[in-house]
Amino acid sequence: MSFRAQLPQQFGNPSTARATLKRSGLAALLAAGVSIFAVPADATVITSATGNCGTGSIASTGTTASQLIIGCAATGSLEVNASSAGNGLTTATAGYTGGSIGLVSGYFTGGNGSVLVNGNGTAGSATLNITRAVEVGFSGGTGSLTVQNGGTAQVTTSGSEITIANSSSTGTATVDGANSLLSSGSRIYVGSFSNAVGSLTVSNGGRVQSTVAPGGFIDGALVIGAASNASGTVTVTGANSVISTNGLIVGDNEAGSTGSLTIQNGGAVNATVLADGTGAGLSIGAASGATVTVTGAGSSLNVAPVTSGFIAGKDFNIGGFAAGTLIVDQSASVNAAGTNVHVSGGVNGTQTGAAGLLTVKNGATLTADTVTIYQNGTLNGTGTIAADVVLNGGTLAPGNSPGTINVLGDLDLLSGNVSLEIGPGISDHFDVSGNVTIGKDVIVTLVFETTPSFDQVFDLESFFTHTGGFDFDPAFNLASQISVSGLAGGSSIFVTADGQRTGFSSPLGVPEPASIAFLLAGLGGLAAMRRRRKAAV
Repeated sequence: MSFRAQLPQQFGNPSTARATLKRSGLAALLAAGVSIFAVPADATVITSATGNCGTGSIASTGTTASQLIIGCAATGSLEVNASSAGNGLTTATAGYTGGSIGLVSGYFTGGNGSVLVNGNGTAGSATLNITRAVEVGFSGGTGSLTVQNGGTAQVTTSGSEITIANSSSTGTATVDGANSLLSSGSRIYVGSFSNAVGSLTVSNGGRVQSTVAPGGFIDGALVIGAASNASGTVTVTGANSVISTNGLIVGDNEAGSTGSLTIQNGGAVNATVLADGTGAGLSIGAASGATVTVTGAGSSLNVAPVTSGFIAGKDFNIGGFAAGTLIVDQSASVNAAGTNVHVSGGVNGTQTGAAGLLTVKNGATLTADTVTIYQNGTLNGTGTIAADVVLNGGTLAPGNSPGTINVLGDLDLLSGNVSLEIGPGISDHFDVSGNVTIGKDVIVTLVFETTPSFDQVFDLESFFTHTGGFDFDPAFNLASQISVSGLAGGSSIFVTADGQRTGFSSPLGVPEPASIAFLLAGLGGLAAMRRRRKAAV
């Protein structure tokens, strides 16, 4: 078996290497028809098989030096059960060292394998130890792995991964209940090989972890739906339900890829880094769309800054190389202090071919060092961004309908589009704790939901509350940088800003549409303009 040495998707096209069987490993065992099962007689293992899968046998010990193949071109199951109604098998160990795969659940077309690790409520009361990689659904098979009630299923060798749905397979994993644990010695892949459909659910206090020591085979990232025509779905739900990983990759730019991660009801995902400061960071983007949703009070996504390696300082990416969305809702939080969030743009800010969307709303909070919105990127919502926010070619639209977005930091509007909806007695608004700067390449669009009073005056600064300064680029031109939509026929308004005043009107009988397309391809860079008080202006 050869591992898939896949680089983080932010780095470019992912490796297309796929796991393959070597004659000296599983294929040789199957062709020879030798025993591939070695677990106690009271374990539930169905070994009926067809083709070259062999017949298998059951030994009287809970330890084997062979691979465990559950459901090979037929139906099979393995149960490790410490409950009072269990089968007496509380520990099973596959110490296979002859190849890179230690356990397969569901192998070949027609293979349907299930593995259950069921404890009695105490951590580790039922334990499945595998020294090599685990495959849940492999080479056309359908597999499942359930860890519950304090059970533990673990890959004990650093560099050995867990894959939930390998190529052309379906895999499902569930980790449920307090003290239940699924642990990998390397990455965890969920639907991350071609034509795979994988899902992972962590619930009711269950835990999943993937990590590897520095200098090991590969980082311990969680990779979801990152391959051609692959689909991966991960749900973390309930208080104390946690995934801990060395990075998070949701989707890639291979055709047909799609990935989703939902964190809800107090669940958490912690993306840390290795001891040497390296890690995969966070990348959200798939050819057919990738979405991460964090919702509900107590729900959190926690991302540590990468301080060493290629993506150091470029560690949090939404869209850019492929379409990606991050939604933070209903008082949930994304805690990424020290990271730099790119909404579209990719790691270098130049990958703007696919849309990125960041929505923070309904009392939710995102904390970072900076949040930059590049071309084809959008930031909207009614929540709090605890970071400096930089508009560099994308779209900034506070509210979801008129509302306020809070910025705990500076707000630099360099280029792109700012959309401000105005309704009766309410309008979009920015509440900024730092400084506000408006550049010469920004278009501010005023969208009226109803026709305002005749010749009403709107001051651009009134849409901002700010603790620090409020500055315009010296080249700011009100007449060319303000766009107005939603005026009824014959109505007119005035807009003032930076000592300038310009009138806007709609011709009689030619009402303007109530809304316009907001996304403009703005140009410019972070260093194009700074506040007047800075030496560069």
